[in-house]
Amino acid sequence: MSYTTVLTPASISQLAIDSSPGLTKSSGESFNAVFANLLHRVNDTQLQAQQRMVSLEAGQDNVIEAVMAIQKTNQTMNMLIQVRNRLVDGYHEVFNQQI
Repeated sequence: MSYTTVLTPASISQLAIDSSPGLTKSSGESFNAVFANLLHRVNDTQLQAQQRMVSLEAGQDNVIEAVMAIQKTNQTMNMLIQVRNRLVDGYHEVFNQQI
């Protein structure tokens, strides 16, 4: 994904699928594995942004690359929050259904 990619539900699922070589939607990978993979990807972007900031403070990195890494981190965190909110909404919807 590039820095200018808009995150949509389709791109979220593609992000989880792209990170595992040879994985297809029909492979039956559990939701837990996909979500854990997504969490690891978000954590990796945060660590990369932090590393860029340290490099910038040491004068070893340029400002543009550091700002782009921070923006990517911001986007991935917002995406994760949106996924969490949709999961909570779905849980509440299922919980409130009458049987």
